[in-house]
Amino acid sequence: MQKYLQQTLTGRTSEAIIRIIQSYLDVVIYSFKTVSTRLIYAFSKSSSSILHRRNSPANTTSKMNTLNNSVRLTGFLGSAPEVKVTESEKKFAKINLATNSYHRNAKGEKVTETTWHQIVLWEKQAELAEKYLDKGSKISIEGRLSNRYYTDKDGIKRYVTEVIVNEMDFSSKSSQN
Repeated sequence: MQKYLQQTLTGRTSEAIIRIIQSYLDVVIYSFKTVSTRLIYAFSKSSSSILHRRNSPANTTSKMNTLNNSVRLTGFLGSAPEVKVTESEKKFAKINLATNSYHRNAKGEKVTETTWHQIVLWEKQAELAEKYLDKGSKISIEGRLSNRYYTDKDGIKRYVTEVIVNEMDFSSKSSQN
Protein backbone atom coordinates (compact mmCIF):
# COMPACT_ATOMS: atom_id res chain seq x y z
CA MET A 1 0.00 0.00 0.00
CA GLN A 2 2.78 2.38 0.91
CA LYS A 3 4.58 1.71 -2.41
CA TYR A 4 1.33 2.30 -4.26
CA LEU A 5 0.83 5.67 -2.54
CA GLN A 6 4.41 6.68 -3.23
CA GLN A 7 4.02 5.86 -6.91
CA THR A 8 0.58 7.50 -7.17
CA LEU A 9 1.46 10.69 -5.28
CA THR A 10 3.97 12.30 -7.53
CA GLY A 11 5.05 15.87 -8.03
CA ARG A 12 2.14 18.27 -7.74
CA THR A 13 -0.18 15.95 -5.88
CA SER A 14 2.23 15.38 -2.99
CA GLU A 15 3.00 19.11 -2.78
CA ALA A 16 -0.72 19.90 -2.60
CA ILE A 17 -1.24 17.39 0.20
CA ILE A 18 1.73 18.81 2.12
CA ARG A 19 0.27 22.34 1.76
CA ILE A 20 -3.13 21.11 3.00
CA ILE A 21 -1.53 19.42 6.02
CA GLN A 22 0.50 22.55 6.80
CA SER A 23 -2.63 24.71 6.57
CA TYR A 24 -4.47 22.32 8.85
CA LEU A 25 -1.61 22.42 11.40
CA ASP A 26 -1.55 26.24 11.25
CA VAL A 27 -5.28 26.31 12.07
CA VAL A 28 -4.82 23.85 14.95
CA ILE A 29 -1.90 25.84 16.41
CA TYR A 30 -3.81 29.15 16.07
CA SER A 31 -6.85 27.60 17.79
CA PHE A 32 -4.68 26.27 20.60
CA LYS A 33 -3.09 29.69 21.16
CA THR A 34 -6.51 31.38 21.20
CA VAL A 35 -7.96 28.88 23.68
CA SER A 36 -4.93 29.05 25.96
CA THR A 37 -5.01 32.88 25.92
CA ARG A 38 -8.70 32.84 26.84
CA LEU A 39 -8.06 30.37 29.66
CA ILE A 40 -5.26 32.53 31.02
CA TYR A 41 -7.52 35.60 30.85
CA ALA A 42 -10.39 33.77 32.59
CA PHE A 43 -8.05 32.48 35.28
CA SER A 44 -6.62 35.94 35.91
CA LYS A 45 -10.10 37.45 36.27
CA SER A 46 -11.07 34.88 38.91
CA SER A 47 -7.99 35.29 41.10
CA SER A 48 -4.97 37.48 41.56
CA SER A 49 -3.03 35.63 38.94
CA ILE A 50 0.71 35.42 38.82
CA LEU A 51 0.19 33.40 35.64
CA HIS A 52 -1.60 36.33 33.99
CA ARG A 53 1.17 38.76 34.93
CA ARG A 54 3.79 36.41 33.49
CA ASN A 55 1.97 35.95 30.18
CA SER A 56 0.74 39.50 29.63
CA PRO A 57 3.71 41.86 29.41
CA ALA A 58 1.46 44.82 28.59
CA ASN A 59 -0.43 44.40 31.86
CA THR A 60 2.69 43.79 33.94
CA THR A 61 3.81 47.41 33.84
CA SER A 62 0.54 48.90 35.09
CA LYS A 63 0.06 46.29 37.83
CA MET A 64 3.67 46.39 38.96
CA ASN A 65 3.65 50.18 39.20
CA THR A 66 0.94 49.96 41.84
CA LEU A 67 3.00 47.39 43.74
CA ASN A 68 6.16 49.47 43.59
CA ASN A 69 7.17 50.41 47.17
CA SER A 70 3.93 49.10 48.66
CA VAL A 71 3.60 47.89 52.26
CA ARG A 72 0.59 46.31 53.97
CA LEU A 73 0.64 45.58 57.68
CA THR A 74 -1.85 44.48 60.32
CA GLY A 75 -0.85 44.70 63.95
CA PHE A 76 -1.28 46.29 67.35
CA LEU A 77 -0.21 49.72 68.60
CA GLY A 78 2.62 49.64 71.15
CA SER A 79 1.59 53.02 72.58
CA ALA A 80 -0.91 55.80 72.00
CA PRO A 81 -0.28 57.83 68.83
CA GLU A 82 2.17 60.70 69.24
CA VAL A 83 0.51 63.64 67.47
CA LYS A 84 2.47 66.75 66.45
CA VAL A 85 2.06 69.75 64.14
CA THR A 86 4.73 70.89 61.67
CA GLU A 87 5.87 74.49 61.24
CA SER A 88 3.59 74.70 58.20
CA GLU A 89 0.59 73.68 60.37
CA LYS A 90 0.31 70.11 59.06
CA LYS A 91 -0.76 67.56 61.64
CA PHE A 92 0.99 64.19 61.75
CA ALA A 93 1.00 61.19 64.08
CA LYS A 94 3.71 58.65 64.79
CA ILE A 95 2.74 55.13 65.78
CA ASN A 96 4.76 52.08 66.76
CA LEU A 97 3.05 49.03 65.26
CA ALA A 98 3.80 45.46 66.37
CA THR A 99 3.28 42.62 63.88
CA ASN A 100 3.61 38.98 64.83
CA SER A 101 4.83 35.98 62.85
CA TYR A 102 4.67 32.42 64.08
CA HIS A 103 6.73 29.29 63.55
CA ARG A 104 7.62 26.08 65.36
CA ASN A 105 11.03 25.54 66.90
CA ALA A 106 13.03 22.29 66.84
CA LYS A 107 11.01 20.96 69.80
CA GLY A 108 7.73 21.61 67.98
CA GLU A 109 6.74 24.50 70.23
CA LYS A 110 4.96 27.50 68.75
CA VAL A 111 7.24 30.56 68.76
CA THR A 112 6.00 34.12 68.25
CA GLU A 113 8.32 36.71 66.75
CA THR A 114 7.30 40.36 67.07
CA THR A 115 8.56 43.01 64.64
CA TRP A 116 8.13 46.71 65.37
CA HIS A 117 7.37 49.20 62.60
CA GLN A 118 7.41 53.00 62.74
CA ILE A 119 4.24 54.34 61.10
CA VAL A 120 3.52 57.95 60.06
CA LEU A 121 0.00 59.30 59.48
CA TRP A 122 -0.74 62.74 58.02
CA GLU A 123 -3.61 65.23 58.30
CA LYS A 124 -7.04 63.54 58.53
CA GLN A 125 -5.58 60.13 59.33
CA ALA A 126 -3.55 61.68 62.16
CA GLU A 127 -6.75 63.25 63.55
CA LEU A 128 -8.57 59.90 63.37
CA ALA A 129 -5.67 58.15 65.10
CA GLU A 130 -5.61 60.77 67.85
CA LYS A 131 -9.34 60.43 68.40
CA TYR A 132 -9.87 56.67 68.09
CA LEU A 133 -6.61 54.78 68.68
CA ASP A 134 -4.93 53.78 71.94
CA LYS A 135 -2.21 51.40 73.02
CA GLY A 136 -3.19 47.88 71.93
CA SER A 137 -5.57 49.00 69.16
CA LYS A 138 -5.57 46.68 66.14
CA ILE A 139 -5.11 48.44 62.80
CA SER A 140 -4.39 47.55 59.19
CA ILE A 141 -2.44 49.98 57.04
CA GLU A 142 -1.27 50.29 53.46
CA GLY A 143 1.51 52.68 52.57
CA ARG A 144 5.03 53.11 51.28
CA LEU A 145 8.49 52.81 52.82
CA SER A 146 10.43 55.97 53.46
CA ASN A 147 14.06 56.20 54.56
CA ARG A 148 15.44 59.30 56.21
CA TYR A 149 18.15 60.30 58.64
CA TYR A 150 18.60 62.81 61.41
CA THR A 151 21.36 63.86 63.79
CA ASP A 152 20.70 63.14 67.45
CA LYS A 153 21.70 65.23 70.51
CA ASP A 154 25.16 63.66 70.57
CA GLY A 155 25.82 64.54 66.90
CA ILE A 156 25.40 60.95 65.69
CA LYS A 157 23.68 60.42 62.35
CA ARG A 158 20.69 58.07 62.79
CA TYR A 159 18.83 56.33 59.97
CA VAL A 160 15.10 55.62 60.16
CA THR A 161 12.79 53.53 57.99
CA GLU A 162 9.11 54.45 58.30
CA VAL A 163 5.87 53.49 56.62
CA ILE A 164 4.00 56.54 55.29
CA VAL A 165 0.33 55.54 55.37
CA ASN A 166 -1.99 55.91 52.37
CA GLU A 167 -4.90 53.92 53.79
CA MET A 168 -5.83 52.84 57.30
CA ASP A 169 -8.52 50.53 58.67
CA PHE A 170 -9.40 50.05 62.33
CA SER A 171 -12.29 49.22 64.62
CA SER A 172 -13.70 51.71 67.07
CA LYS A 173 -12.55 51.49 70.72
CA SER A 174 -15.82 49.94 71.86
CA SER A 175 -15.75 47.03 69.38
CA GLN A 176 -12.08 46.00 69.82
CA ASN A 177 -11.03 42.98 71.86
